[in-house]
Amino acid sequence: MFARLPERVGMNARQTDNRDSKHNQKGFTLVEAVMVLIIIGIIGSISWPMISNALLLSDLRKGTEELVNEIEFARVHAAARNRSYLMVIQQGGASDNGRVQLHEGIGSVCSPANFLSDGLAPEPALNVKDLRFDEDLRLVGVESVEPQNLAGVGLCFKPDGRVLRVDTGGPVLPAPSGYAAGEAVVTLRLMNANGDPTQHSRRVVIPYNGIPKVL
Repeated sequence: MFARLPERVGMNARQTDNRDSKHNQKGFTLVEAVMVLIIIGIIGSISWPMISNALLLSDLRKGTEELVNEIEFARVHAAARNRSYLMVIQQGGASDNGRVQLHEGIGSVCSPANFLSDGLAPEPALNVKDLRFDEDLRLVGVESVEPQNLAGVGLCFKPDGRVLRVDTGGPVLPAPSGYAAGEAVVTLRLMNANGDPTQHSRRVVIPYNGIPKVL
């Protein structure tokens, strides 16, 4: 009987330790849980505008890259195929965000007749590339084309690398905003979910040598 006493004492000690352990392992109180939720909400309210802004700017970068890719396509294919390429840039309006069309001519000259279908072979290849900002990039639009009288007329990419006006066959004249002779400038504007313009924009310069620059 006396020999079993230490075992009971040990069991009592273990039971006391278990009760203490359970007491120390209690969960969060309601106040602590509410504080955690408040902190998470504050962090989310601070970070979400930055995340949203980054997502919008990624759309603007994508739109700029799409336009630059179309310019590079015209320049490279004009040299490879020994034919002029016509790029027609349309500004955005009430019904759409703008459009950039690319056509391949029947020869290497820069004139409207080179891109005119007349029912006789060979015929120009129209809409080789067609970038519709209202369908492909809904939050990005063509805000302006400089010089202003260039919108809807078209730039002609020749096989020798030069970029000319298709209507005159000559270089682009200097824009009033101060760009150099031979440079056409396309301004892309980022819009919010409501379709209103934001402060974010990119300018793509198409110079006389056809190598685009992004400002």
